[in-house]
Amino acid sequence: MAKNIKWMCLRFTIVLVSIMVVGCSTYGKISALPADYQELIHKDDRKILTSKKYNRVGLSPKSEKIRNKGWGDFMLIIENRSSNNMEFSISDISARSYDLSVDETMDLEVFRREELIRKAKSSQKTSNAWDSLGSFIYALDAAVSAGGNSASTSLERQKKHEERRAKSKKRHEETLRGMELLMPDTAMILPGEKMDSFIRVQLPKITDTSKKIIFSINLDDEEHQLAFIQEKINNEERKTNSNN
Repeated sequence: MAKNIKWMCLRFTIVLVSIMVVGCSTYGKISALPADYQELIHKDDRKILTSKKYNRVGLSPKSEKIRNKGWGDFMLIIENRSSNNMEFSISDISARSYDLSVDETMDLEVFRREELIRKAKSSQKTSNAWDSLGSFIYALDAAVSAGGNSASTSLERQKKHEERRAKSKKRHEETLRGMELLMPDTAMILPGEKMDSFIRVQLPKITDTSKKIIFSINLDDEEHQLAFIQEKINNEERKTNSNN
């Protein structure tokens, strides 16, 4: 009896670790807030907020619809209109959010690609270790149960675990592929050329209160500020947006 309890506890632990738990998601949307000297360009089903001074900067959320996961990806476009090489760095980008209800400002992190990839690979190693242990446990359980009344149940558990393991591996691979598209820590932009890339930014929690998100992007001695509004949307709005 004690042995069976131990097996049940161990299997339960493996299932908890290997399954991605998806709770009830809160959805929101991010919309551009053009300033007087800025323009909102519609291109390829995307709305790009552009700031033109001597050089030009464009910023657009990868998806206007978001959910509470703590971050969002933005497409960044920089046009070097000078006659000099422009060295641009992630450090030249800063962001902050402004809670409109409590008059409170919070700094938002602009993530570095290399650090994100390092953490993702570390997480994948941990997940792979648990998945391998789970495969061993379920295979052993199936072998022990062979010929018994619980043999089919054990085989079914083993099959479901392997399906979860395959899905987990696929998610990790997709996550890494997405990170490879992010801007590196530094980039060189030649005179007259454009740089198109993605940046990943911390986003405030989606609540009933709207939040203003302000990006500051420095090109040499030239600062561009681009603002967006983050708002919560209800299920009906989410369904409508999904169908459009």
